[in-house]
Amino acid sequence: MIWGGISIVFGKMLFIKKEKYAINAQVYIRDILQGYIEPLDGDYTFVQDGATAHTARQTMEYCRENGIDVKTQSPKSPDLNLIEMIWANLKRKVEKRRPDSKARLIAAIQESWDEISFEEVQNSILKVKNERARQVIEAQGEWS
Repeated sequence: MIWGGISIVFGKMLFIKKEKYAINAQVYIRDILQGYIEPLDGDYTFVQDGATAHTARQTMEYCRENGIDVKTQSPKSPDLNLIEMIWANLKRKVEKRRPDSKARLIAAIQESWDEISFEEVQNSILKVKNERARQVIEAQGEWS
């Protein structure tokens, strides 16, 4: 399993679980929310997709009880998903490395992730917030 997070303030973080891994609300809370999100300082909104472990009652209750301001990304607007441009770039970088085993794939993912600059993360977020959101508004929610 791979989980990535980006922020205009802290940059990026990546979680890679190498062995077989079943994700559910308890695992998501332990590994992602407690491991990565709770330690963050400052005022932020945590945006996640609609994966079952992310939106499970237990997960949402945990967020409420622990003061995590969480929003769920609309599945109908991938062009407004803040991390999608980063995932696309990561995919291109990994494909160029042509990993031929699971171990090399994991290494390629980590190395490619490390190459993504803080400035690139910031620019990606600003592009979605400023350009893409405006385009969707101008198109009144239709294709932009």
